[in-house]
Parts: sequence; structure tokens; C-alpha cells
Amino acid sequence: MQHNSSISKYNIAIIGLGPKGLYAFAELTKFLLSRNIKEVNVYLFDKSGQFGTGPVYNLDQPKYLLMNYENVHIDHSSLYISDDRRKTYNQIAEPKEHFSSRGEIGRYLLDLYNDLKIQSLGCFNIQEVKDAVTNIKKSEDKLFLETANAEFDHIAFDQVMITSGHNTCNACKQTFDQMINFVYPPEQKLKSIAKEDVVIVKGLGLTFIDTVLGLTEGRDGRFTADGQKLKYIKSGNEPKTIIPFSRTGELMLPRMETKLPPNFRLRSKSLNQIAKNRKGQLDFEEDILPALEDEFAQQGGKGKFVDAASLSDFTIDELVNIAEGNSFSEKIVASLIWRLFSTAFNKIYSNRGLNPSAHRQFDQYWKGKMQRVSYGPPLINYKKIQAVYEAGILDFAFSKSPSIDFERKKITNHDGQSSTSFTYLVDARIPSNNILNNPSELYRNMLNSGLIRTARNGDYDMGCIDLDSDGHGVSEDGMVISQLTFYGIPTEGITYNNDTLSTNHNNYAINWIKEIQKDFEYEHYKINSDSSQLGPKLKVSA
Repeated sequence: MQHNSSISKYNIAIIGLGPKGLYAFAELTKFLLSRNIKEVNVYLFDKSGQFGTGPVYNLDQPKYLLMNYENVHIDHSSLYISDDRRKTYNQIAEPKEHFSSRGEIGRYLLDLYNDLKIQSLGCFNIQEVKDAVTNIKKSEDKLFLETANAEFDHIAFDQVMITSGHNTCNACKQTFDQMINFVYPPEQKLKSIAKEDVVIVKGLGLTFIDTVLGLTEGRDGRFTADGQKLKYIKSGNEPKTIIPFSRTGELMLPRMETKLPPNFRLRSKSLNQIAKNRKGQLDFEEDILPALEDEFAQQGGKGKFVDAASLSDFTIDELVNIAEGNSFSEKIVASLIWRLFSTAFNKIYSNRGLNPSAHRQFDQYWKGKMQRVSYGPPLINYKKIQAVYEAGILDFAFSKSPSIDFERKKITNHDGQSSTSFTYLVDARIPSNNILNNPSELYRNMLNSGLIRTARNGDYDMGCIDLDSDGHGVSEDGMVISQLTFYGIPTEGITYNNDTLSTNHNNYAINWIKEIQKDFEYEHYKINSDSSQLGPKLKVSA
């Protein structure tokens, strides 16, 4: 391949145009317009072709696929260019529910994307590319992208932002012939499952709920009110049985709302100051858990925080009852404490603030436990799961660490006392961001070439992309690649608890804009050789 670095315009690429790619594009558009910079080509790569939403927020998704993120938190108004369109999602959401469907959120994201494109007309060039980026190579201070269709290999890119999402679960692809390893969109991915099938579902998290609803409500089943509960009315198109399972067998604690109570504040001095006052690396169990226990006691919790944070052996009925607030629950207190503390914890986690042993232990044990108690689904969805269970379709008898014989198509519970046959396996987990065990073609090629490396904390190989504090990639030989920035899901493992729709949590887009700004201020990119056109410095969104 012959690289052509003589193209006069400044070339920028954003890889992945879901929400995070959209936010990066918004920050870029604001910067270029405010500085009157026109000699720029912006290439937007998304292999799905769903620019602004990505597949996760596809507008055509069924309405039963709800967010676990309340409408009131969704505010992209600061990213709009047009003043008359600056609205939070909560101002336009129809119907006025706490939790909207993914498709409804997608319409809001698409509106933002279209506003950005309209405002950029005649200012700088935008090219939408429906193609998969398969490799990135570096030559001097330029980056060159290889794509599946090999149409852009000759372009020298000055800055590249990668926001591409979760990798496909490559390790799971060939486990079983009748296996579905990704459930979205459910009406398409699950259509091969027939009504006489017995389906085992790996995972008890949010994707498990969407899978069950796709096989029931998505097949014309109905839910009706039955007092405080729901009743499921079968359509006759459901599979015979759905058997979910996971390593722990623990369900998630559902939420009536995601807003923290206005008067709920951290009271423990040690917990409030643990991130600010830390010197050196911390041990999660020795340094952080005691502060959480102190906070739990000061909030009126009885017993221990670690016990309250555990959902082991809790049934659907019990978890629904807790979420409805029918009685004081230590589990709700533990959930609120962790959600309030998680911002400070992110600062510790994101800077390798845990020692290697504690870091490994948190990733392998505590992370999942805290996710289950603090970031569960909307209560209405768990009431639906409860109704499907009572209708005899769901079977939780094999939920904890069953053994599976794929050759005989048998699943056996963990004590070996009961087994049953199955016909389909659905992997309802979101693949982890482990680029060693589960790399996409892009990450695999960048790893093999040494352009990026995996992150380490002492003797703990974190399995994620190594980044500097500004989100720039770090090469195999330890050099920071300032032309390559990551944002969103690719940063998981370096950062903690990335929220897809948050515009400010772990916002590496701001640092990316600063790198572009440096190029125009200090390098050879002077528009029409007239630096006066650069205008005042832009204050990017916080």
C-alpha cells in the first residue's frame, strides 16, 4: 500500500458513530465552527451505517426494550449547535415515562446528529463511511486506516478517535451449532427459536431481560394488570421453556427510579476523603470496604455492607418487593451508597489506584456484585419477568453454575441432582472489553503491529487497551500516540462504569479536541495562511 501524505487538508476520523462517537463529533463540530476552520475533512466510520445511534439505539427497535437510565438524566442540549433545538430528552419525551425505549432515545440522538450536519454545511467536509475499519498503521506523525473495502488506505489522518463498541464474543461462536451469541435486534436474532424449543440463556443481567421479552412480548404475548403485579397472557408462540443461568446465579436489584434521593449524602468522613487523601495504591478490602462499612452504619444500615450488597439466593418476588419499597431494605441503602461513591471510586480505579492484587479481585468479584445491586433494570421489566415466571415459561432451577453437555444437549444443576434437555443456547452477556481473549479484527491487528498494547498494573494484566491519562493509546514500546484517542466502551478496564449516554463521565473527547487545537495553533495548519481566522479559543463542554 502506498501512503499519500501530501493531501493538503487536515484529515480527521471518528470510528464508531453510536452515542460516544456522536458526542466526539459534536465537540469537533463546535470547535471547527467557532474557529472558522474549513480546510478539514471529517470521515465518520460506522460499519452498521446507523450514524448517530449505532445498532443499540436503532429507531426500529421494539418499545419493550427499555433503558435502565431514567429520562431525567439524558441531557445533550449543550451539544446542539442550533439554539432553538437545545432541549433535554426529558422535555420532549413521549410518553412522559421514567424510562424510555432505546428506539425513542435513538430519535433524540439522530436529531442531534442531523443538527450537527446541517450546521456544518459549507464549513467543512463530512463523509459518512459504512465500512469496518480493520487496522490502523502509523507512519511518522500520520495514521493510515485500512478498511474492509480498502477505499481509504491512501489517506493520511492527522487525528483518529475510536469509540467502537463491545467486541463480538468470538470465543463463543463455535461452542454449539444452535447457539445465538448476540441478541440484538431480538426479532431478527431470535427468530429461529421455535415454540417447542427449550432455550438455555447464559447471563442474568440486562440482556437476559431483553432476551426473555423478545421471546414473549416480542411474539405477541401480553401483560395485563393483576393487582400490584402483572399477569402474562401467552400467545402460543413462546418457546416451551426458558432456562437462565450464570456463574453466581444472582439476579439484579431492579429500580423504580435512577435518581438519587435529594437528601441522601455520604456521611462518613473517611469515605468522603478516601480518593482525595490517598497516597499510593489502595487495597479494596483493607482500605475501601471499612469506609463503606462505616458509611453503611451511619446511614442506619444493620449488619454489614458486604452482606447488604449480596443478592445471593434472592428470588424475583423478593427483589421486586424490595424495589417497590414495601419495607426498609439494607440493600437499597447499599445500592445508594455505592452509586454515590462510584464517581470518587472511578478516580481511584482509573489511575491504577488499586494495588495489583486488589485490582484483580475487584474486576473478578466485586465489580459484578456492585453492578447487580446498584445498576439494575427498571422495576416494570422485572415485574414482566416475574409474570413470565409465574406463567410457567421461565425455570430458575439451573441458575447457578450448571454443567452443560453440548453433545447430549443436557443441562445439569450445580449439585448434580437434576438435569433436562435443551435445543438452543442464547449468550445473553455483553462481551467483556478484553482485547486479549476477545479482540475484534481492528484491535487484534493493532496489537500485532505494536501500535497499542494491553494495560498492566504490576503483575496484573488488565486485558484492556493501555491509555495515558488523556485517553491516548500507548504503543508496545511505551510511546504515547497523541494522534489516536479512545472514548467510551474501548476505555473500559482503564476507567470504571462508563455510561453510554453520559456526556461528561470519562470524557476523553475534550482531550482529543485539545490535541486538534494544538495542531492548528502550533503546527503548520494555518487556514489560508491567515492565523487571524482561527478566532478565540473554544471552551469545550465539561
